[in-house]
Amino acid sequence: MTRAIQILLLAAMLGLLLRLLARGEYLYYVKPGFLPALIAAAVVLALMLLFVVKDAWSATAVEAHDGHEHDGHDHGGHDHAEPLAALLLALPLIVVLTVAPSPLGAYSATRGTGGAQTVERSFAPLPAGDPVELAVPEFVERAQSDDGSTVAGREVRLVGFVTPNPDGPWWLTRFVVSCCAADATAYRVVARGGPPLEADTWVALTGHWVRSAGAPDGIPTLQVVEYELAQPPSNPYAG
Repeated sequence: MTRAIQILLLAAMLGLLLRLLARGEYLYYVKPGFLPALIAAAVVLALMLLFVVKDAWSATAVEAHDGHEHDGHDHGGHDHAEPLAALLLALPLIVVLTVAPSPLGAYSATRGTGGAQTVERSFAPLPAGDPVELAVPEFVERAQSDDGSTVAGREVRLVGFVTPNPDGPWWLTRFVVSCCAADATAYRVVARGGPPLEADTWVALTGHWVRSAGAPDGIPTLQVVEYELAQPPSNPYAG
């Protein structure tokens, strides 16, 4: 690999990583705990780039000193092929660098990303006072466990994004990741009585669990009594 290709690839990778770190967009791909490793990776890339640039500068100076900068020979088009090859190799990185990334949304929740499995576990009773703010995954798991006893008769507030449901009311959805976006699991709640909203709209719903209206695949139902639009969180996979 020529120095031109090395410099372009390293610069593109470093620029992309710095952008993700500066804007907090790395949270679209990995959990917050990966931040120290990503910072270390940026430092390593920066040092590698400096080393390659310095090496290329030194080589150019030596060639100029020896009088070989223009030897008059035909290089068979290699001088033009090398920058082109560098551009082609770096093109995917450049595209990601120039196009704003986005977290997983409604499309992923209904196509190719696994849904939450039915679980049975014990939960402590909810604190007194309604509505109780719950993460969507916790509400789903509480509704599936102990016959939903910990959420029965309680008013809860859930925050997530709209996912269209072709068979009925739309779903309120939230992703959870174990490591990165590749292993994301979608937790969904049927929003019965929710207003018509576009896909990927972030919304806060207040309502109560409906015991007898669960979807066939175990997705619990929330009878909506109040809603408000919400801002997308900085960490979309926080639960």
